[in-house]
Amino acid sequence: MGWKGNLRSVVAYANKLEREEHRRASLATKQYKAMLKQEEFENGKKAVQEYNDYIELISSTHKDASETLNWLDIANDPEPVRPVLKDDHLQAAKKSLAGYKPSFFDRLFGSSKTKIKKLEALIAAAPHQDKKVYEKEWNLYNSDHKAWQENIALAKGVLASDVETAGFSIVPNIQTEELGL
Repeated sequence: MGWKGNLRSVVAYANKLEREEHRRASLATKQYKAMLKQEEFENGKKAVQEYNDYIELISSTHKDASETLNWLDIANDPEPVRPVLKDDHLQAAKKSLAGYKPSFFDRLFGSSKTKIKKLEALIAAAPHQDKKVYEKEWNLYNSDHKAWQENIALAKGVLASDVETAGFSIVPNIQTEELGL
């Protein structure tokens, strides 16, 4: 075989490699398109399922019953207890001062006077802390009391079958002038 035969076999081999590469690329493209088609199919199934779930939700809302309320019990709920100004911080501070006994090192270094002054400062600040606690309790009481009043009014309106007090309006309030009568 001569050089022409070798050249033809090299060219034939190169053509074979090129065809093989083209076939692999074509196969990869087909696989990619099939994967995209499968994803679209899955997305379509998911969209249909979500739509069916939504339809089920909106068509079955009326079937869900909330818990029943005993309006008589709500109307008879006791009023929240008013907070009382307590002196817990003051009593604790006084107890700390009364129970303070200087240790050996306190007497040795003379730090018992400074500790006593700190305890007296705590006694002076204690009424302010007690008042802060009372104010927090009072704010909580006010919100609880307001909610209690609203619940009582609503319960009495429901028990009296007063639609407007209960916050429901079955028949809209239409003026006769609006109707042209």
